[in-house]
Amino acid sequence: MASPVVRLTLFKIPDPQDIDYLVAKFSTIQTDAVKVPAKPYIFAASTSKLHEEPRNQGYTVVARIIFHSMADMEYYDKECPAHAAIKEAGKGKATEPPLIVSMDANPAEAKRMMAMLKETYGDDGEGGKV
Repeated sequence: MASPVVRLTLFKIPDPQDIDYLVAKFSTIQTDAVKVPAKPYIFAASTSKLHEEPRNQGYTVVARIIFHSMADMEYYDKECPAHAAIKEAGKGKATEPPLIVSMDANPAEAKRMMAMLKETYGDDGEGGKV
């Protein structure tokens, strides 16, 4: 059984209009990002504008995505058309490459996600029983 992966991506986007545009563009990634056979591979996704404060070190936007597995995160990076469209929309808007960190979901979060998969698909999302 795959372990869910939480990924945080932080962006330094100075223009408030660009921030609003990209937050709106990202808002549909959870439903737009699907793999054959048309099952979503993202448990949850959200993007937020950060509060202005010195501890942010210039970062203005954070995206949080929870993937079913590390393999799904790799698919998102290398093959996902929905992610490619967001990257294209964001070209030239950030002052530097994003900071990306990933980690295993905590056990309670992972258990909740597996229950959701079982309820939705009757399996773990990869054909295995939960």
